[in-house]
Amino acid sequence: MTAPGNLLELEGHLLESVTGYRSGDALTPEPGEPRAPYNPADPALTQRARGTIT
Repeated sequence: MTAPGNLLELEGHLLESVTGYRSGDALTPEPGEPRAPYNPADPALTQRARGTIT
């Protein structure tokens, strides 16, 4: 069984991979967010995401 703390950590990772922010919200960024590999303004990230959809 997964501990609740681990689930919250996993949720943060998933939200960061989709939105660029561990909270899932650009209005409440943590210090240093968005990190370069997850920055939604990075065109390379957008292109990679589109590539996985098609």
